[in-house]
Amino acid sequence: MKNSGELYALKWPKKQRFHHESLGFSKMDIPKMSIFTFSDFLLLKFGNFRI
Repeated sequence: MKNSGELYALKWPKKQRFHHESLGFSKMDIPKMSIFTFSDFLLLKFGNFRI
């Protein structure tokens, strides 16, 4: 299975990637996210997969 960073880069629109990177963490900095931000990340990520 590909790592989450690769899936994130492939699946997410550039606009959303830029938005999240502008919040202060890169695609691979998941451990540095706050709980709220991480929940938002998962919601958007899995929401996009299910659409």
